[in-house]
Amino acid sequence: MIQLLLLIALAYFLYEKVFKFYYRYWFYRSQGIPALGIPWPILGTLWNVKKVLDNMGPYSKTILEEYWHNYFGDQLPPIFSDHRMPCASIIFCDPTYVNEIYTTKTKYMDKHPKFSRTSYVQFKNSTSLQRSTEDWNQKRKHLTQAFYKDKIKIMLKSTIAVTNARVKEWQQIQQSQNPVIILNKQVQELIDDVIQVCVFGQSNLKKQVTYFENGKEIQLTIGKYLRILTEHVFSRYGGLRQMTDIFDYVPVTPFEFEVFKNAKNFKIFIQTLLDERRVEMSQPNWVSQGDFLTILMQDEYFKSDEVIIDECNTFMLAANLTTSITLTNLIFYLIKDQSIMRKVREESIIDLKVEKGFQNLSDEQWSELLTYEGLNNCNYLNYCILESLRIDPPARVTTPHCFTEDIEICGKKILADSQWHINIQYLHHNPKEWIDPEEFIPERFDPASQYYLTPQGNKRHPMSFGPFLGGKRICLGKTFAESMLKCMFPVIINQIDFEFDDLELFKRKPTNTFLQKEPSYMIKLKNYSGLI
Repeated sequence: MIQLLLLIALAYFLYEKVFKFYYRYWFYRSQGIPALGIPWPILGTLWNVKKVLDNMGPYSKTILEEYWHNYFGDQLPPIFSDHRMPCASIIFCDPTYVNEIYTTKTKYMDKHPKFSRTSYVQFKNSTSLQRSTEDWNQKRKHLTQAFYKDKIKIMLKSTIAVTNARVKEWQQIQQSQNPVIILNKQVQELIDDVIQVCVFGQSNLKKQVTYFENGKEIQLTIGKYLRILTEHVFSRYGGLRQMTDIFDYVPVTPFEFEVFKNAKNFKIFIQTLLDERRVEMSQPNWVSQGDFLTILMQDEYFKSDEVIIDECNTFMLAANLTTSITLTNLIFYLIKDQSIMRKVREESIIDLKVEKGFQNLSDEQWSELLTYEGLNNCNYLNYCILESLRIDPPARVTTPHCFTEDIEICGKKILADSQWHINIQYLHHNPKEWIDPEEFIPERFDPASQYYLTPQGNKRHPMSFGPFLGGKRICLGKTFAESMLKCMFPVIINQIDFEFDDLELFKRKPTNTFLQKEPSYMIKLKNYSGLI
């Protein structure tokens, strides 16, 4: 009996870790889909990933991008297969494939179950990682109400006030003997404050959370805490876990036990804020700040504290990453090209109809200028934001997805158990779709500009730009994130100036993106008294 069980176990192992590798490899190669090499038994192509990890540096792309480009070179195929895991992974790099996924096949889109399992400790059943069920659909409908225009308008007023206060701090630093800052650190702190206000309400500004690192306690802002925690949680998806599903829900190393402890600690922290808010809401003179937490608590659909905690966790992370990385990169590129900086300032004066300049405006005056409707008329400002999202998208590759059944995409059959990614960075830098794709050119989003077209002079494919995913899994906070950037950007650039303290930054830009070691952009603050 024992021998029979051992034989069954061996047969299952050989099927899952050997046969499946080669069957998937043959299945996709037989359709003419290029592959990232022939997989080894059990390990697949993980050894090639290990070699990439050993050579990562500050100017490297993300691990997956380096791994793909190391094999194919600068130009990637429109579609190819990656065999790091037995079920295989399909990577889409062409807008034609993406268009079919987001439109006619969007109802088959879903999060890959393994990714949901390995990230469950942090996100549980939040809409970002939950499978597409009726409960997921209803939750998205209710969450969408939090991003209606009237709700966003309230949040934007708070965003403007927090941003203006931070600029005043920068102006004080500028007058000191050492006016040098780490740009991405300062922007991250600003976004932390803004997100805390918009998610948890004004009274919770500057709160910190205890994070456990190598057995020691450190205090982190909410946004920083979430960014580090999420990077550690997402790291559980890679490596040897690609070989087995047994340990998806459980920690197996001291490091992972600490990650689980931090995830639990953060949920306890949010629960405390929930309890405090209930006490505040019971007071007769309580007035809502229009924050995300209060909106959910007032929605009858969100009766469970656990559901509210999961959604706050997800929304804050998504908004924090998108805005902090995009705003940092945007300021960086404008420092590098002062002609663009000058033009966006000139256009701001015209579009916002400012006669006496932007200096010394109060929060109320800024709010009157930067209305939701008025910001949509600031065309060049919007072009700059979109170009920042194009040239350096916060998420360069989508998280793992799958299809709910075997399906054809542009004539290629994709199996339901195969995961897939969309290579956003490659779509945004496709030389067939973009003129000078490595250059920061805001005019490429201006319909009147030559850069609006492809190098051949044709209309650009609409799916060649998509920093917020698409289809039924499109980012819920897309409008909120874009609105935040639109109102923060003018408050900053029209009151203070910047220059590179590290002149090497003129030559090369260290990569600033999620799941990558954060660089330090050393920037010197300068006085700005308006256009001359």
